[in-house]
Amino acid sequence: MSWIGWVVALQVGVTILGAVVGWVLGTVLNMFPFTPLGKWPTVKDRSTAALGGAVFVAAIFLLADSIALVAPYGHLWYFALVSRFGVQVTEILIAMGVLVFGVLAFLFKANYQRAYGVVEIVFAASLALVTAQQLRSQESWTATMMGLGGCVYVVSRGLGNYTDPSKSPAAGEVAKLPQATGAA
Repeated sequence: MSWIGWVVALQVGVTILGAVVGWVLGTVLNMFPFTPLGKWPTVKDRSTAALGGAVFVAAIFLLADSIALVAPYGHLWYFALVSRFGVQVTEILIAMGVLVFGVLAFLFKANYQRAYGVVEIVFAASLALVTAQQLRSQESWTATMMGLGGCVYVVSRGLGNYTDPSKSPAAGEVAKLPQATGAA
């Protein structure tokens, strides 16, 4: 079997392990996100927890694999933008893209904080997988270690957003961007 086959087999195995962990958490701890507190989980609750665990792990692998497949072409896209628009305009476009994604992330967090917490954890775990791949090809590990430390922080933030959605910027309200009213 080729190395890609082994990687896929390992990812499927770990995804199945995620389902088992979801089942165990849904059964033993009675606190998994899909089981209400204070009642013994039914088979449906445990099955939902197992499915949630498998989907969670599969999402991590899907995002990490997507990043790993697209990353080698990032510099080509950058240079294509530079050749078309110039360095300054490309930098402005990148900054504008960051701002747009930041605003969209804020709105998502303000309206769906628990889901945002899960997305943060999936994103951090995916980036940790991709960042860990850099360990084998670098002479200095400083940037990679800082990146992994940042992933730990994002997991912590994701768990905080998941477990305490009451601290949302718009707790109980739908977040909206400020609207110009025309009044001074």
